[in-house]
Amino acid sequence: LKEELATMNETMEQRLAALEQRTGAEAGAEEMKAWPVPADELVRIEPPARWSGMSATLELRDVQGRTVDMVQMASLTNMVELPLDAALKAGSYTVVLRVAGEQPATARIVIAR
Repeated sequence: LKEELATMNETMEQRLAALEQRTGAEAGAEEMKAWPVPADELVRIEPPARWSGMSATLELRDVQGRTVDMVQMASLTNMVELPLDAALKAGSYTVVLRVAGEQPATARIVIAR
């Protein structure tokens, strides 16, 4: 019985490790930084360095996943400034940066008014 339990435990640990690897890869392989948190009038975004010079779409999404702002950029730089519309309510938002052929990069921000 002990051997069976040990085998089951090892199998479960292997499956959990494989699931964590897949989830990490799918959750957004590219890192992106956004600050300040909380923000009021402007958010600064540091896209993945290897995306510099590429065209991109930057989206700001509310907690329901609705796009509340979108900016097309012809050429990414190492830092992007996103002015926050005064009409945006205080709360949590997700910044999504998309480059063709790549997994989107995301960052969470909080707007404080």
